[in-house]
Amino acid sequence: MGGLSVVVLVSALAVVLVQHHVRHLETQLAESLVEVQALTHERGRLILEKHHLTALARVERIAKDELNLRERLPDKRGETIVLSSQHSVETP
Repeated sequence: MGGLSVVVLVSALAVVLVQHHVRHLETQLAESLVEVQALTHERGRLILEKHHLTALARVERIAKDELNLRERLPDKRGETIVLSSQHSVETP
């Protein structure tokens, strides 16, 4: 009977260890699901912000009001205009 008692004791201990491990994994899963939900929400917010920041009307307004750019229709000669990175803005 001594050998059977050892087997039962080892088996009971293994069950306890497995249950503990399962609970730990369930906790990690729950935390990961919360993180996924938060990241999904953040991604949606960032997509909306990107669409807002790249809206054509906003870009045109910034180009005209803040950068003092003006629309120029291309002429029929196929002229290419090159802008240098060193530019100055004249103030009246």
